[in-house]
Amino acid sequence: MGIQKVTFDGANVTSKIDADLYHFLFSSDVGILKNVKSQCSYTLANNTITFLDGYVSVYGRIIYIENQTTVSVTPDSSKYGYVVLGVDTQTNTVSIYIKEAVGTYPVLTQANLQITEGLYEYALAAYSKTTTSVNLLCLHKPTFKLQKGYMSMLWQLIQKQLLQLTTLTSLKDR
Repeated sequence: MGIQKVTFDGANVTSKIDADLYHFLFSSDVGILKNVKSQCSYTLANNTITFLDGYVSVYGRIIYIENQTTVSVTPDSSKYGYVVLGVDTQTNTVSIYIKEAVGTYPVLTQANLQITEGLYEYALAAYSKTTTSVNLLCLHKPTFKLQKGYMSMLWQLIQKQLLQLTTLTSLKDR
């Protein structure tokens, strides 16, 4: 037991400590950073899904999706699928791949990387395919941004509650 310098010159910070702090700063959300680069938007042409650049945070692990990253989908059967960003803290790897299932969307593995090592699969895009075509489907992708003034807003809320409590107490004492 002891103390460890984190934000000091010469400090040696592990990726786990860094991820814990980012996870806290991003309000414990998993998703795409809003208003940074192109927010991982994507298009479909010739059975290829092409992503524009952006950042994804998965339990504080920050992953940059490079501009013009492509994933091909083969129209060989009727299935639903995701383009998945896989974050594996056991092997210290990240990858983009497709995951498919018949009749429904595939189940994604989503380990709580804050408390355990493992795999978290984040769906970047959703599609359906047949033997002749691939179609993008609407997918709600969580986006978030670090709130400027979050602490100031919290302080104002506390002050408001204290003022209401003080007002109620003074009314009661009359």
